[in-house]
Amino acid sequence: MSFVELSMASHNWLQAVNMLSSLEELHLSDCGLNDLPSSLSLVNLTALATLDISDNLFNSTFPSWLWKLHSLSYLVLSSSINNLVGQIPTAIGGMKSLETLDLSFNKLSGDSLSRVNLTALTTLDLRGNFFNSTFPSWPFELRSLSYLAISNSELYGTVPAGFGNLTRLTQLDLSGNSLSGSIPAEIGRLTSLAELRLSGNSLSGRIPAEIGNLSSVTQLDLGHNSLSGLVPVEIGKLFDLSALDLSDNSLEGTMSELHFVNLTELVALYAYANSLTIRFDHDWVPPFQLQSIKVDTCNLGPAFPRWLRSQEFLTDIDLSNTSIKDTLPDWFWNSSSSTVMDINLSHNKIGGVLPASLESMATLMFLNLSSNLLRGRIPVLPPNLQALDLSSNSLSGSLPSTISSQLAYLFLSTTIFMEAYRRPTSATCSSFMPLISRTIKYQEKSPVVGRRDHNFCLSIWRTTSYEERFLTPSETWATFSSCT
Repeated sequence: MSFVELSMASHNWLQAVNMLSSLEELHLSDCGLNDLPSSLSLVNLTALATLDISDNLFNSTFPSWLWKLHSLSYLVLSSSINNLVGQIPTAIGGMKSLETLDLSFNKLSGDSLSRVNLTALTTLDLRGNFFNSTFPSWPFELRSLSYLAISNSELYGTVPAGFGNLTRLTQLDLSGNSLSGSIPAEIGRLTSLAELRLSGNSLSGRIPAEIGNLSSVTQLDLGHNSLSGLVPVEIGKLFDLSALDLSDNSLEGTMSELHFVNLTELVALYAYANSLTIRFDHDWVPPFQLQSIKVDTCNLGPAFPRWLRSQEFLTDIDLSNTSIKDTLPDWFWNSSSSTVMDINLSHNKIGGVLPASLESMATLMFLNLSSNLLRGRIPVLPPNLQALDLSSNSLSGSLPSTISSQLAYLFLSTTIFMEAYRRPTSATCSSFMPLISRTIKYQEKSPVVGRRDHNFCLSIWRTTSYEERFLTPSETWATFSSCT
């Protein structure tokens, strides 16, 4: 009965259900219930194995009648709406039949459990609570556990070595806490682990070489910590790895073919905000096909990375501030022209001109080439482009005639242009500017060359800053020309 509106029956729903002594499954998720009785004089639900009362409007402590459901194997009290408060009751530790326990996104605090007898438990989800404690010891007694998630729950202290005993784990998520210290080498014992998420903590020290023993891992997220030192080449032993996130740490040294040679399943690589050098042999062809690469602030230069030519399914490319001092090869605009949506190559020393083939990149929506050495004219833009940043280059010539009606975001500051804008008429004025929500504000309005007729104003402008706001139709002409 999940998603059925039962708010009018909220005061007696439990009493009605309690009459069904043979009931085995009860699903009342998102039913608008706001009353969770704390007790029952007589519990008749002796056969109940599944109870899901998530996403209701409860605001209470745990009801005592739950612990009398001795056949219960599946208990879900999670919610972005529920507000179960207090500590996890000690009585929960005696529910021997429980296989799934989901108490995520409540307001639970502290840790009152010491020893538990949850020998059948395979799934434990405690995400989004307010424990404000070190990592509890009782989960390490759950030797059947395959899924453990306690992310964003205000945990602090170190990551216990006891995790090495949970050898049946396939998913471990401790992200978004305040855990500190090093990643224990014992984590390498979790050879069944498919997903390891430790991002958004304060972990420090080196990535242990034992991480290469996680032979089943597909997603490894160590981003947004304070990890340092070299990236161990043992990462190259993770044959099933599809997503690697090392971003926003203090990692250094060089990542080479040895780190990637066996990663045939890799589709996402995030290593931005580190001091890493990512460098491969000139003719090396990766065994993977990336969909997303974000390595800004790493060192990839000076040459434009040739290995990207083999990547045919990229959708997101961020190589900004990667010490590239080169021109963009023609193949770059063609290899991912049917898939790429977002390109950021800003803050390099990329020279040359923009190719006419740019127009054929039909899927491209965001293009940032700012702070480079590009010159020449802007070609006709891709048809679905929404944001364009060409600021701090040496581009010249006229802007494409479709630029005002096409883009939602346009950045051209400190770029010299010979610009031609058709004077907005009363019919087009109302639709012209709302499409540009970050518009150029000209602070140096000194036209070097000017020609006036009733339709056009042609001038050379040097733009020095932009303002982030909508312009009214009446401001359009005043901002973009001085022809009045």
